[in-house]
Amino acid sequence: MLQITGSLFSLGLKVKIVPPVQSWIDGDLSVGQIKEVKIEDLLGRDPINIKNPDLEHQYDNKVILITGAAGSIGSEICRKVSLYNYKKLILVDNAESALYDIQQEFRQLGLENIEAIVADVRNRTRIDQLFNLYKPKIIFHAAAYKHVPLMENNPFEAVSVNIGGTKNVADIAVKHSVDKFVLISTDKAVNPTNVMGATKRIAELYVSCLKGKGHTKFITTRFGNVLGSNGSVIPLFKNK
Repeated sequence: MLQITGSLFSLGLKVKIVPPVQSWIDGDLSVGQIKEVKIEDLLGRDPINIKNPDLEHQYDNKVILITGAAGSIGSEICRKVSLYNYKKLILVDNAESALYDIQQEFRQLGLENIEAIVADVRNRTRIDQLFNLYKPKIIFHAAAYKHVPLMENNPFEAVSVNIGGTKNVADIAVKHSVDKFVLISTDKAVNPTNVMGATKRIAELYVSCLKGKGHTKFITTRFGNVLGSNGSVIPLFKNK
């Protein structure tokens, strides 16, 4: 379906989902049955439900801080974590407009105890202040530059955020005896052939070196290509 949709978009056509042809023949088709294409329609399987008892126990009454909270990965982590009985959810990002959007989304859902903080992970003093103020126990570090071609032309920024920013947040997590630090990495870190992948691999190695240095448990998870993420084909299709 994705190939067909892509071909139609390339022709400048809009794509919608309609009921089976038999419904047309039987005269059962109505305007309300014509729907926009959703990401789930292109997935080819049912979405995975990640809410489970183990996570409920881990997140219960905990202050959870998410960096890169306004990004495509970070914001989805926020949505999933918000399903649990957290004590407070701290959303950290330096992109104020996108952070405002996710904040408004949560407010419309009636979610409480959520703080949206404009901050840059490269600012070590500022991040330390946030840890002192909110005392988070679980960290999801999703803040990163991820676009491969852009980072090839902007290696300084890739190094300063993907390596320097990760070092700051990880060091401060150890300093404040955070329970768990989860680094969101990428499959591009495997035998890296570009700046983005190399910086993420260095970030992984640094985090690995901190294991056993204190109370904090460090975990690294790698993402492949994520359907619907910023810069992927789905948002491009939607903007056509």
